[in-house]
Amino acid sequence: MEECCVERVFLSWEKPFLESVAEYLFSRFTSGSTCDLQDLLLVAPVSRAARRLEELLVERADAEELWLIPPAQIISTGDLPERVIHGESGDLAGRMERTGAWSSVLTVLSPEQQSTLFGSDSRTFQESDLYRIAEQLDDIAAELGGANLSFGDVAAFFESGKTAFFDKRWASLAELYAAYERTLDEHHLTDRNRRRREVLLERGELSQDMKFSKEIILLGTVDLLPIHKELLKRYPLKVTSLIFAPEDVKEGFDTYGGLLSEYWVKSAQCAIADDQILPATNPYHQAAVVAAKVSEYGGSLAADQISVGVTADQYIPYLEQQLVVHDVPCRVAGGTPFLFTPVLRLLEGISRLLESGSFLEFSALVRHPDMLKYVSKKLSVPNEHYVTSRKMLRELDAFQEQHLQSSIFQSFPEDEKLTLPEKMRSCVHDLLKGLLQGPDKISELRQPVLDIIKKIYGEKREFKENSPSDAACIEVFRGIADVSEEAAEMELFSDQRISPSQFLRILLRELSRRSTTPQPTGAAVEILGWLELAFDDAPALVIAGMNEGQVPESLNEDLFLPDSLRTHLGLTDNSRRFARDIYSLKTMLNSKEKLTLCFSRHAGNGDPQQPSRLLYLESDEDKLVGRVKRFTTPLVDYVEEEKMAKEEVPLFFIEEPDLTEYEPSPIMRVTEFRDYLHCPYRYYLKNIVRTRRASDELFELDGARYGTFIHAALCDFGTSPLCHSTDSSDIYSFLADRVEERAKEEFGSKPLPAVLVQIEQMKVRLRTFAAFQESWRAQGWEIEQVEFSPGKDNAVPLTHSEGSTGIYGTIDRIDRHRDGSFIIIDYKTGDAGRSPDKAHRDSEGDWLDLQLPLYEYLLKEKGVVEQECQLAYLPLGALDGTPELLFAHWSREERESAIETARNVAAAVKRGEFWPPSEFVSAFDDYADILGVGQFGAHYILEQAAGE
Repeated sequence: MEECCVERVFLSWEKPFLESVAEYLFSRFTSGSTCDLQDLLLVAPVSRAARRLEELLVERADAEELWLIPPAQIISTGDLPERVIHGESGDLAGRMERTGAWSSVLTVLSPEQQSTLFGSDSRTFQESDLYRIAEQLDDIAAELGGANLSFGDVAAFFESGKTAFFDKRWASLAELYAAYERTLDEHHLTDRNRRRREVLLERGELSQDMKFSKEIILLGTVDLLPIHKELLKRYPLKVTSLIFAPEDVKEGFDTYGGLLSEYWVKSAQCAIADDQILPATNPYHQAAVVAAKVSEYGGSLAADQISVGVTADQYIPYLEQQLVVHDVPCRVAGGTPFLFTPVLRLLEGISRLLESGSFLEFSALVRHPDMLKYVSKKLSVPNEHYVTSRKMLRELDAFQEQHLQSSIFQSFPEDEKLTLPEKMRSCVHDLLKGLLQGPDKISELRQPVLDIIKKIYGEKREFKENSPSDAACIEVFRGIADVSEEAAEMELFSDQRISPSQFLRILLRELSRRSTTPQPTGAAVEILGWLELAFDDAPALVIAGMNEGQVPESLNEDLFLPDSLRTHLGLTDNSRRFARDIYSLKTMLNSKEKLTLCFSRHAGNGDPQQPSRLLYLESDEDKLVGRVKRFTTPLVDYVEEEKMAKEEVPLFFIEEPDLTEYEPSPIMRVTEFRDYLHCPYRYYLKNIVRTRRASDELFELDGARYGTFIHAALCDFGTSPLCHSTDSSDIYSFLADRVEERAKEEFGSKPLPAVLVQIEQMKVRLRTFAAFQESWRAQGWEIEQVEFSPGKDNAVPLTHSEGSTGIYGTIDRIDRHRDGSFIIIDYKTGDAGRSPDKAHRDSEGDWLDLQLPLYEYLLKEKGVVEQECQLAYLPLGALDGTPELLFAHWSREERESAIETARNVAAAVKRGEFWPPSEFVSAFDDYADILGVGQFGAHYILEQAAGE
């Protein structure tokens, strides 16, 4: 068959591409008052371009008062092969059927084949995610099919010796694929790629009975696959390729209008002005920068004349939120990805919980707004009380802080007086009962999943299809029902058992390929993907995510198709992606009236990110050097830059304490004095407002809880008959038993693994204590009291300039020597081993902590002691050996100065002096985020430090 003649037509960058396409079609196919396009098959690279072209054709026909006969079809390149291949496609296997066929042949692999392909033994392979591997192989088959290759072709390529390395796995993959094809044949199904190969290599038969004149017009399809080009070469009639580029770069395109990668990579220069590039700190900040720029453009352009581009879907939620904040109407042009919808987020949370059973995943799931609302309703008693979301989450955090559970699906207490978190756990357990009962067949798992969706979303709620938000939910519901039904087709090929979490993962992977249908709205800024931007006709464009790895996308590591092999086989490789993205950026720079490119210096999790190499394609060396310096110097907040310059407004605001209703407490704990000396404002947050950090993400006992645990065991020892013992073995046995008993009481039988390790660490510390106690007792010291505390009701008065404040506290231990002297001992369970002087005073001698001096003050005022006491820390470190007391060698005058400092602090608290915050810095600062030195201020502070 003679090669088809493709006519290339170059449409310049002076206008948006689709406008030029419409102009071309009208000029060529208009006769009289009619523009007849019915005999054309138009092929667009992305579906949105097809939809937008239809709109432009209608608008142009109306403007020129012409009768428009629309094209027979406007399709995407992915649908092109089946449009020109003759034959029915009813026997083509769907994705779920293909996955089922792949999984069936995977299960019968020999251990040797498994080891060759996946580097694992039989047991590991059988326990892995079988269906995920099946989907991966199906994706590889599709990619090879796009290059008109099979697994056997790749195996032959290695056997031919055309490459320096040899991958024996491909021979096994070819055998596996042959078995896969036989499996489909047994069920009277055909693989799509196989059908295409048969047409091209065996019959060579292309469609001759289409209902249109059979002319194909390619619309900017610069990234055609080899299979597309092979089909077009064999196509018997006319093919026209409309190329979005001036004719002076025609050397950069092949016969079909596809890009020649080498040309674009070699001419990789883009004239980007510096003011077109805006750095941002992280995705949150980047979204604010984009929204601010869109608002700026909105001063002269309508909303539908501005578009926002994203290089990755992950930026969409941030952008939608910030555009709303800036009162900018917006919509996602391709529809919201199903994975970003609340329904699929819920299914993902359920899958994670079923897979791990961890308290952390349980806590994340119940924080899902729809799940939280469901549980709240279930636990509320009608006409009696309503359990608020805030109460549930507050008690859930407290429960985990107390019990540190590793698993959530444990046996439930029979006691009717369950705590609220236990009731929440029981409620979720009942909801998931259909999945937890152990069905292991896909056909049996479908209904329990649909029942969960119905219970959460269907009870006492009516969805309306004319509501945009409800319509999106309905679409997702239908998608779940359809995909779960399609998934049952996999059972035709294999009786492989499957866990509920695996089933949900299959649903999520398939649904992740879908998006909701965009809802019609008024004029709005559209959010588009990177590959759609070159074909968008809005005059103004702002792009988020110009980061390396996202644009151009780089795929260097792949189990079977590394980049070097892709290059050898003619598959899409990094060089081809780079060329495509250079071309796309050039089209935007030349066709847009306004273009802004944004990148983020950090990912959402704080990891550093690099600007895209596309932003460095500058031919002027001086400009390039300046750009590199700009990208590596401290960041200026674009959103606030002008405002800061005029008003000197700081980047982070801290609200001063509101003391309009402040009533000073008549008492203070001894430890409160340290809080105030470190930072008056933090003291206010902790002790006046009573703001505290709560978290369900604890994986171990924190320092305070760890210390309390050891203190409790030591208290039990101090009040037991063994307190007089001089046998370290007996002392240690007692303490170890108490730790074990207390751990079982508080954490149950399945605490977090780190907690088990910490319990053993406690025993090591208590062994060192036993050695100390044996030696200390032999020196004539006896325990007088442990955990001595006057209590709030018997607080000791401390007079000061504003009156008097009662102070109270708990002293770990008071010992008396046989000569009548006393010592106050404070246990220290940390590893720092600081002396009392270093812990209580700074290098200038100013007091940072008043704990030991105030303990002595309490004992004297209560009449427990009359003379001066020794003051000491007993460090219980993690190392073996006998610890030694660390004494405070303070004179009488120094101790009196400590009490005077305490009077001044109590007076300041009485007056309400809590401002300003100090520059106190600690690795364990619970109020860092509130004061702008934690999550929200960390990136800015790091950049400022780097700049200095």
